[in-house]
Amino acid sequence: MHSMNRRLAYSGLSSLLVVGSVLACGSSKAPGDKDPGPSSGADSSQSDGDGSGDGNPAGSGGNFSDGGDDDSEDGLIVGGGTGGSGSVAFNGGVRVLTADEVAELTESECAGFSDTPDVYLPTLQLIVDQSMSMNDPPCVDMGGEVPGTGGGPGGDDGPIVGPGPGPGPGLGGCATGTMYTPEPVEGSKWLLSVPPMLAALDAFPDGMSVGMLLFPTADSTRGMAQCVSDQSMIPIQPLGAPGSMQRAALADALTNARLVYNTPTHDALHFALTESLEPYEGGGAKFVVLLTDGAPTQPLGCGRTNGSSATAPLQPILDEIAAAAAKGIKTYILGAPGSEKNGQTNEDMRPFLSEAAKLGGTAPDGCQIDSAPYCHFDMSAEPDFAAALATALGKVTTGVVDACTFVIPEDIGSKSEEFDVDKTNLIVKKGDGSQVLILRDDSPADCSEGWTLNGNQITLCPQTCDSYKADPTAEVTLSFGCNAIEPLPA
Repeated sequence: MHSMNRRLAYSGLSSLLVVGSVLACGSSKAPGDKDPGPSSGADSSQSDGDGSGDGNPAGSGGNFSDGGDDDSEDGLIVGGGTGGSGSVAFNGGVRVLTADEVAELTESECAGFSDTPDVYLPTLQLIVDQSMSMNDPPCVDMGGEVPGTGGGPGGDDGPIVGPGPGPGPGLGGCATGTMYTPEPVEGSKWLLSVPPMLAALDAFPDGMSVGMLLFPTADSTRGMAQCVSDQSMIPIQPLGAPGSMQRAALADALTNARLVYNTPTHDALHFALTESLEPYEGGGAKFVVLLTDGAPTQPLGCGRTNGSSATAPLQPILDEIAAAAAKGIKTYILGAPGSEKNGQTNEDMRPFLSEAAKLGGTAPDGCQIDSAPYCHFDMSAEPDFAAALATALGKVTTGVVDACTFVIPEDIGSKSEEFDVDKTNLIVKKGDGSQVLILRDDSPADCSEGWTLNGNQITLCPQTCDSYKADPTAEVTLSFGCNAIEPLPA
């Protein structure tokens, strides 16, 4: 049996999930030979959702048959429809299989060859704030008033030469000590953020496609057409194996970054979407991950900053995120220290970031827009910013890497004349050696146990997915083309 090791998470989903062989097969039974009506009776070989085999059917029984062939022999009918004028109602469920049943499914004369499906890996666009305020330490002390010129957290407005002037209003007791040069300084938010980002990149699966935009590209204090550009863009490409050119390019960009004034968040988002993520034609769902430490300071078009009077307009950014979500692109927001208070205006930026995550389709259940728990990853009050960022990136990884969706290989149809994507059976071999047949469900919105088919994608339903991910040595076998297996022992 072929297997593929799937390293799927960083500080999140840490188990190794193994995808087993794929068997493409043609049936030795004519489609019309079976009448697989729904079963309402219990079968001692059936199982509930946990595979315990307690005698109760695990689903509504749509793929179970207590009818049989002309000899009334009880059996299990599996596959994707009966063809001709008949059809099978697929209602999901789980059934524990005996060794004989497994052999019947995988070694019958319809079995022809083996192949390995891929986990459905995503495409990720990283948008990383390298504004000058990332050179400040991750100060979260909000007590007191200390005079300042906005050079502390959240204050990027205007070039300052020489030692940092200290914190902005409302950041009492947190002197920055920042040297306002492009070089990151020890203890800064930037240098603390680089190791967790590198570790997350290392943990991403080889087949995952990732690109990155660092913003701003150039000092845009007075408005410049190139506040973001492809000069700081790593185009999206599959990561490949450790040591690949793409992994090296991403790592080099992070470790050799030079920080720049101002925060043209809208331009960065718009540029990354229109010039990178949306045009990319690789496989997988598309996601944006935006890491920022404060308020946007420029309107779209690299517009001129407005002194210290206000942040850039926020609603157009929210509209852009909502428009991306309508196209199927979800957005994760990571708020670094500094996002809790704009150093220029004292405005709390967390509600904006929280609403952005909600519109981006990544808000967790029970989150709040205006108060904790926020809908974005709020690291503004974490005592250990680096650890908090590592945890957030781990959760993002778990969220974007779909361990329960498999892609049928594109060339599988050329390997067998009997291949039919609608005739698919799925077996999970659990870590204890037992094997269960996972049954198809044609109602994705209602499916709890089973799997659904969408084009060339097979997705385990939520309860089945949870059980699968909980078993670190589980293996999946997919059988294609067997419309009606010979009756199995009851």
